[in-house]
Amino acid sequence: MNAVATLSVLNPQPLGSLWHLYPGISSYGVLRRAWRINQLQRSDLRSVLGLSIRAGDDLFVKSLTSSALKDRLSSLYPEVNRTHWDVSTWWPLGGRIPVESAPWRLRECQLCARGSYHSLIFQMPGVTHCPWHGEPLIETCPKCERPLQAGSLEGLPAGKCLCGHDLVDEIQTAAGAPFVSLQQWSIDRYLNWAVDQRRTQWLLAPEAFDPQGWK
Repeated sequence: MNAVATLSVLNPQPLGSLWHLYPGISSYGVLRRAWRINQLQRSDLRSVLGLSIRAGDDLFVKSLTSSALKDRLSSLYPEVNRTHWDVSTWWPLGGRIPVESAPWRLRECQLCARGSYHSLIFQMPGVTHCPWHGEPLIETCPKCERPLQAGSLEGLPAGKCLCGHDLVDEIQTAAGAPFVSLQQWSIDRYLNWAVDQRRTQWLLAPEAFDPQGWK
């Protein structure tokens, strides 16, 4: 019997632990790790994880904007720090945060993604490299250069591309192996810096008469 059938019949808590090894993980990262570690198909997300994701949904954007998705993930994995799922926690500029209007493109560190790790720090203005590995962040598949969300838009598991390339190493994901030494870089230090920046550095919103201003 495969993992999906077992979970559906026995209805235990979905797999996913060792979250202390994933500090600062985003809601997208939690969703992806839960998806991949439980070996789910997209059609199983509702029955196993209780998540309603329609065909064509951009999983990354949905993880930013859907409070229902965050609530469900939080109930499944209450040990994960939910404050790290909000753009406002990481945003280094004062003023309006364009969560709903900005054309968000998923950015990844390829080494972090092997263990299904993603942090919203990768999405922040001016961040071009992984603070842990020093690797350049990518927005497209390293094999075919499609946008990273292209596979999930077509129903593939998060992290897989239409060309067959997979950012995720499912063995590392299941093992919960530390993706990086936590001594190399401090999330708390960055978050304290972001608080100070929001007091002095401001993003001025476009005028109301310009509906395309944020774009």
